[in-house]
Amino acid sequence: MAKTYTVKLERYNPDADKEPYYDDFQVPIEEGWSLLNVLAYIYEELDPSVCYYGSCRVGKCVACHVKVNGKTRLACTEIAGREDMTIEPLPSVRDTFIRDVVLDWSQVRPAGRTGMSDDEVD
Repeated sequence: MAKTYTVKLERYNPDADKEPYYDDFQVPIEEGWSLLNVLAYIYEELDPSVCYYGSCRVGKCVACHVKVNGKTRLACTEIAGREDMTIEPLPSVRDTFIRDVVLDWSQVRPAGRTGMSDDEVD
């Protein structure tokens, strides 16, 4: 049986919010779930306004980079820890926000940015 953990998710809609803020969600994390599974659960079961991105699901496109408990991770390949967690977008590309943890990668990639600054690589 899955144990429930608190997931603190940074939220931000530049069309509606002046500043980013956090929402807390209670998520029953199953063994083997990726961070992407956690975000999908929040979207599908708790709050359909949550915006996240997952395309390749194998770590190839790198569009799902997020900070989890202060460490840079790919949401599609990182197994969710069996602990409370904070999920945030990468600080080095905050100027490319679309919403929540989704970035405008058309602005990131042409500029030669990987989505991570040197100090964000763990």
